[in-house]
Amino acid sequence: MRELEFIPDWYPSTRRRKRIVVLEAYLTFIVAAGLGLFVFQSQRNVRADAAELSYLQSDLSQTNSELARLEELQAQEKQLLQQDQVLKKIGVYVEVTRMMGTLQSIMPPEMALDGLSMKTVEQLKAVAGTSKTPLKKQEQKLDRKLEVSIKGVAPTPMDLSNFLIRLNALPYFEQMALVYGRDVIRSARMMHEFEVKFILNLNAPGGN
Repeated sequence: MRELEFIPDWYPSTRRRKRIVVLEAYLTFIVAAGLGLFVFQSQRNVRADAAELSYLQSDLSQTNSELARLEELQAQEKQLLQQDQVLKKIGVYVEVTRMMGTLQSIMPPEMALDGLSMKTVEQLKAVAGTSKTPLKKQEQKLDRKLEVSIKGVAPTPMDLSNFLIRLNALPYFEQMALVYGRDVIRSARMMHEFEVKFILNLNAPGGN
């Protein structure tokens, strides 16, 4: 005897469609969760990359600043080296008025200068193996001196002696020598006429 079926024909198909819809909903949720996780991770990576980029830009800016400072220091060093080379070639500049002021500061009040002459003497220092020495090296060994001659009158030989003692005590005046000292009559007064020579070293300090 055939059993009676109380389930309508459409019910199984409806249940199948329901299961499909539920499965699609689960799949949709999984895909959405995966996309959300991917977007979150991507944003996190972007923020990390942005922070690293900002750090690198700051470090690059500091490096550029240090390089600019280094270039400035190198330019200053080059300028100083050029000035040092020029100073070695031309020697120390002697200001005549300054030297006259120095002489007047050690002169007795009654002493007077009649004349002042200066002559620059240049010569190469004697170096072994000069023939093999480059020209540039020879120029660095140029010895420059300023020969100074002063003439004047003093009231007495003692005044002249005191002046020579003070003059000889100055470290930058070398090879001082009294050329002559003699008594003369000027304006009906007895005076002591003299000539003194000394040398100034024109080589740059620390130069050869």
